[in-house]
Order: sequence, then C-alpha cells, then structure tokens
Amino acid sequence: MTTEEFKKDYYLEKIYERISEIEFDCKLIVKRKSDNAYVTGVKTKTNILDVSQDITDTRFAINPITWPIYLDDIIIMLFNLLIFRISLTDIYETNNKRNIADFFRINPFYED
Repeated sequence: MTTEEFKKDYYLEKIYERISEIEFDCKLIVKRKSDNAYVTGVKTKTNILDVSQDITDTRFAINPITWPIYLDDIIIMLFNLLIFRISLTDIYETNNKRNIADFFRINPFYED
C-alpha cells in the first residue's frame, strides 16, 4: 500500500494513558475513515526512570528531558514500527514530525 492509498482510507490516532507519575501506556492505532473502526495498532509502556534521568529535576542537565519531548519521540518510534505492520511501500523519511503528522487527523506532537 502507498502512503496516498493509506491516507485516503485510514488515519492514525495516539492514545496516552497515565498510569502513575513515572509511567504511561502509549498506543498508536490505525482507524478506518469511513466508520472510525479500529484496524490495527502498536502499544508500549514507558517508564521515565528507564532513561536514567529524573524528568522532574532536569534543570541542571545538558539535555533536559520533559514529558512532551519524551512522548514525541515515542510517537516517532511507534510510527516506525507501525509502517512495517501496515506495509507502506513508499515512505522513506520517518523522523520528520511534519511528515508523520500528515497521517493523523489531529497533530499528535507537543512541539514542532
């Protein structure tokens, strides 16, 4: 399937579910435009302590990590996994937020 064929009939949706102060369930799902039915998706559970930096106290870090930055990167990772599942044949650049946002009805990213 090409990206244009995909975009004509489907769209992506992100779903975040906060489990605790340090954990989120993150899902990226494919929905059919005609009836908003779930088609497929990928899910991951993320724990901020896994990145070896306390997100609540990053003011002294060289590269501070915030939830929005961290969750934006998770969207990119899940998108890359999902394109293999749905077999998009003509997509080459998957780290550009604007390119990925075109697959969603609502821009999923916190920062541009």
